Amino acid sequence: MKCPDSDGSRGDARASARKSVSVEIVSTGTELMQGLYSDTNAQYLSQVMEGLGFEVRYHTAVGDDAETLEEALRIARGRVEIVVITGGLGPTADDVTRDVVARVWGKELREDTEALRLIEERFAARDLKMPASNRAQALVPEGAVALHNPVGTATGFISQGEEAVAVVLPGPKREFVPMLEKHVIPFLTETYGVQQLRRTRTIRTFGVPESYLNEQLRDLFSQSGKPGLAFLAKPGKVDIRLNVRGEGEPEVGRCIAEMERKILRRIGEEHVYGYDEEEIEQSVGKLLRERRLRIAVAESCTGGEVTMRLTEVSGSSNYISECYVTYSNEAKVKLVGVKRETLETCGAVSRETAAEMAVGVRERAGVDIGLGITGIAGPTGGTAEKPVGLVYLGLADARGVMTFRRQFTGNRSENRLWATETALDLLRRLILGKLAAEK
Repeated sequence: MKCPDSDGSRGDARASARKSVSVEIVSTGTELMQGLYSDTNAQYLSQVMEGLGFEVRYHTAVGDDAETLEEALRIARGRVEIVVITGGLGPTADDVTRDVVARVWGKELREDTEALRLIEERFAARDLKMPASNRAQALVPEGAVALHNPVGTATGFISQGEEAVAVVLPGPKREFVPMLEKHVIPFLTETYGVQQLRRTRTIRTFGVPESYLNEQLRDLFSQSGKPGLAFLAKPGKVDIRLNVRGEGEPEVGRCIAEMERKILRRIGEEHVYGYDEEEIEQSVGKLLRERRLRIAVAESCTGGEVTMRLTEVSGSSNYISECYVTYSNEAKVKLVGVKRETLETCGAVSRETAAEMAVGVRERAGVDIGLGITGIAGPTGGTAEKPVGLVYLGLADARGVMTFRRQFTGNRSENRLWATETALDLLRRLILGKLAAEK
């Protein structure tokens, strides 16, 4: 089977004639421009639109200024077919979106009777009198489809024009998502027809460089379209993202499965800790549950972050027994049985101490696996022999104990994060039987 590329093209006349409907997402709010919040609305809406087969071409963020917003919307209206706008539908003076959209699309604002009734009912349900300013939230452009708000007072709307359609939604996600699902998505699919499906599959890897992945998968870029295959690198991790378009779920599903098999054969399945939104602690938790294993943790430089990540997963009480933050030497001796002579001879940051932490916590908790971590997070405490960022990790099970040395080069928070994720990945590989002792 020949997979379609990211534009859905197969080289035939039908595919080449198809053109995706273009979308621009405009997020309003001065708080976005000041860097106080990230634009999660644009991220979410892009995922929805792309999943429906529409092509998101632009993201625009604008403050609560009528003149600036009008300029942005006039540009957007002239270059895409659908403009999705979020925010600025409140009752205050800086909520200018409805007025500006009406002006740009050449419509007069009219009061929607049903919207007003719902707003009044919402206030009455809380034994409050509706302020006069809230009446503005029932205004929509003439001829627009009002999108009634089931959880708030801001009314969204869809206004059609000669150049583009405006889809206007409240800023809070809890308010606009119900509107999107109930009204906007059906409207778009009915108006523009069924678009080609676009699906994304993310293969999440740990401990393998992006450059290595590029060497192994370089030829697949040209096979999978532009850019059907992409990398997203993070500290210690690289996500391999597949983007596929097709005529239906079976075709898209087959193509993703085919590409996934090729990738895993080339890079090695042991480097893959999860898929899509799966985090490494979820992968570890799943393995521990499936194999009915229990774990205990003793950590020093990470200050409990490994324990926190493991217990973020619902149901973790099924596999986590005891966890200790043994920050001081005395705690290492008292809580998990590290020998004083080991600390005096080898130091708190050493293979020997990590090994004794792992063995000690396993024996004291009576569990299958013991994990020990000790290191120098920084920025102080390092020496020429043991620099900041040096971490030793120990893993003990019925077969014995293995230790691992890692040298990180970040600041304190980064070193702790990298040590935490490395510990979780080593644990994952141990459970899978893919972990070899360091020489």
